[in-house]
Amino acid sequence: MPYRPFYPSADVPVVQVAIRGEHIGRRTGVRVPLVEAVTDTAGALLQLLREKPAGGFADRLTQHYRRVRAHLDAPAEARPHDAPMRPQHVAAVDRPAEGDTIFAADVGTPTVWAARHLTMNGHRQLIGSFNQASWPTRCRRPSARRRPRAGGGRWWHRAGTAGSACCWAT
Repeated sequence: MPYRPFYPSADVPVVQVAIRGEHIGRRTGVRVPLVEAVTDTAGALLQLLREKPAGGFADRLTQHYRRVRAHLDAPAEARPHDAPMRPQHVAAVDRPAEGDTIFAADVGTPTVWAARHLTMNGHRQLIGSFNQASWPTRCRRPSARRRPRAGGGRWWHRAGTAGSACCWAT
């Protein structure tokens, strides 16, 4: 199991919700097993919550995000005489890309760059295999999914050299 290191330790109480009871407790010990739909459990829990006044925690997280975002964006800005060119400079496709552009990312570093540097707006799409060695069969999907509209449309493909070679060989 690839996610075993992220499971809670034995001393952490676990609540598991599943429609099929036989799935409960398969991967970790469960203190509170609930055999029902998650929507039923969430609905019952929402009734127990009280709204807190705005501010505080959310404001601190927003400020932290802005600092981290500025730190991540700095290497993506090309400056005169940058040599060699930083890999993050490919993030520059975000600015000229249209509001409904479809982006395609291979696994690995291109996916990290997409997550860090692409601005998603509800109309843009990010397509990827997100599974090692399955990209060649999927990399042509963006062109097939491009919605017809006046003036055509754009899609951007981000892949490492191996992913690009496999893509264009299919």
